[in-house]
Amino acid sequence: MPRRTPTTNLAAGLSSRLEGASTRLRKTFKYDDDDDDNSDNSLPEVMDEQEQDSLIHNLSHQNNLSNTLTLRLLFLLPLLSSLPYLIMFLSPSSSSSSRLFPLLALSSLCSTLYLLYTLPTTSTGFFFLDITPTVGGMRVKSPTVKSPLEEYLPWLNLLLVVLVVLMGLVQEKVGKGGGGPHPVLLGGLPGIVYGVCIGVKKAMAGVDVEGELEGLRYGYKGA
Repeated sequence: MPRRTPTTNLAAGLSSRLEGASTRLRKTFKYDDDDDDNSDNSLPEVMDEQEQDSLIHNLSHQNNLSNTLTLRLLFLLPLLSSLPYLIMFLSPSSSSSSRLFPLLALSSLCSTLYLLYTLPTTSTGFFFLDITPTVGGMRVKSPTVKSPLEEYLPWLNLLLVVLVVLMGLVQEKVGKGGGGPHPVLLGGLPGIVYGVCIGVKKAMAGVDVEGELEGLRYGYKGA
């Protein structure tokens, strides 16, 4: 009895795969003369337009819920970080000059909290960082008009962050730590909080579920 060679086995395997691919293509495009393929229920059906819309809507809704939860968690950062500065500011032993440092730090943290509350979920307030929304996979300019406070407060907060860092460095050199947290750490904390908030917002803006899936859907419909 003749033995089957590896070449024969390979040819048979390729032939079987080609037949399966041909059947799947006919099933996908649903030609009218392919009545035999319609009886094959083992192959996946193509999603119609309504199913695609439902899938895009569900995924976009889940992404919005995740962004909202992340934003609420971000609110805790400036709130918790303000505690050491409140203690320094309200301390009876603090002089009027030494209260300037915690006052500027609290101003920066309050500005960060205000920007988290007023700006859109994925907006940082800096035009060079914000990602414009997409329509049909194309970037468009946002029609939202910012108030003067929303437009300039991110830059003012950035200035406050720099001032607090410098004051922390000065206090560390003159030895005004007072036995509490290190002045350099206290000086950099508002900047760290603001940087984390901006980074998280930019990361959330980079996930454009609706824009990416709309592009895939229209690309598929045109195929």
